[in-house]
Amino acid sequence: MAHVLVTGSAGYVGSHVLALLKRAGHHPVVFDNLTRGFAELVQPHAVPFVRGNLADRALLRPVLHDYQIDAILHFAALAFVGESTEVPDRYYRSNTANGLTLLEEAIAYRPETPPALVFSSTCAAYGTPTQLPIRETTARCRISPYGRCKLSMEWMVADLSHQHHFGAVILRYFNAAGADPPIPSAIQAAEAGSPFFIHGDDFDTPDGTAIRDLVHVRDLAAAPIDALDDLIAGGETTDLNFGTGVGHSVRQVVHCIERMRRGAVGVR
Repeated sequence: MAHVLVTGSAGYVGSHVLALLKRAGHHPVVFDNLTRGFAELVQPHAVPFVRGNLADRALLRPVLHDYQIDAILHFAALAFVGESTEVPDRYYRSNTANGLTLLEEAIAYRPETPPALVFSSTCAAYGTPTQLPIRETTARCRISPYGRCKLSMEWMVADLSHQHHFGAVILRYFNAAGADPPIPSAIQAAEAGSPFFIHGDDFDTPDGTAIRDLVHVRDLAAAPIDALDDLIAGGETTDLNFGTGVGHSVRQVVHCIERMRRGAVGVR
């Protein structure tokens, strides 16, 4: 079993990974600056927690050595497409420059056998695709700084893993949904009878709302652990898309929740 540094694990996806890592017998170490994460998501898992920024080499270096890190699950990132167009420099610093620092320090820590790496990328690297379904071979059409900085990180992972002979898996997630154990916001709104706002109803879709490939976060959280286990077993460096292959519109999701709610109170 591996000692695993999990960056950004106080965030949405990363926090769901911790319990699965421990259940699989691994030993996670959390590294998060808490600018977008929540310490209370980490505390129930009783794992080592280092609060810091990946740009801080003086902090990152002893963490790798002291915990004898065998592998890294890299979730830490800023992840809002709209915000990235307003402050692209901040996104490149956080998602690309800090990622390079992490790779450099991991290689320097154990030059002969650097830690295996699972990098959480995004379907935003494809931009607006010219064909569906999106496959790993689909051309990248970057339309946002967020997508571009993530794709830049993908290139660095591929190049450095080849040069320094460490295994790496790049996972491009589509749209994570749901929560465990908290209840997702749409269901909370239905339970409380409060408004739930749909942002945008003029998309070129049958009902006017955006269509997304939605994956429950519990399923999504299992993917990096499977990738990690494959690398530990000697698997090759690769890149993979992670989605269901089926799209649902925002309005379809809302209507489904409405039907479930009516059923729960006996209304047909």
